[in-house]
Amino acid sequence: GATLVVASGTTLYAAVLIVGFIYPVDAISVRVILVGLMISSGLRFVPMMALSSLIPRPEERARFLSLEAAVDSVAVTIGAMLGAEMLSERPDGSLAGIDDVAWLAIAMTTVYAVLCYAIGRGVRARIAETAKRYVDELDALLSASPVVEEPARQGVRDALALCFGDSTYDQQTWRHVAE
Repeated sequence: GATLVVASGTTLYAAVLIVGFIYPVDAISVRVILVGLMISSGLRFVPMMALSSLIPRPEERARFLSLEAAVDSVAVTIGAMLGAEMLSERPDGSLAGIDDVAWLAIAMTTVYAVLCYAIGRGVRARIAETAKRYVDELDALLSASPVVEEPARQGVRDALALCFGDSTYDQQTWRHVAE
């Protein structure tokens, strides 16, 4: 899921920052570092954006995503200002403090990955709760119908199992969804 992809992107990002900025390896070209940063960015941000679109209910989604964009812009601004404060120029014209900025970036990205995991668990639990409610309502309607016999009800349950996937649909307890 999203958490695994974000964790992969975080690992790649940390590795690129380590070999590109903290302990620079001269044999690795700037282009390779840039490509690594771009790939890790996609691996981190795309799944998280997809996951964050599932946080609000449909009627709240536009407001939520607008607020999220505003908070993101403020965070980027603060990060740029903090990074600029952490950096200085050496007498030879090179940057001092870039390794500190890189370590801070690794730490913040790790927090981001942990948040992705927590958000994913919450979203899956809410989806499971909603799905269970719908299934229970449908089961009650089918059970109350004098024309629908048990084989048909079981067919509907089996169809729901296919829709939700074997790992999330559990007629007895629904315990697999929240794990």
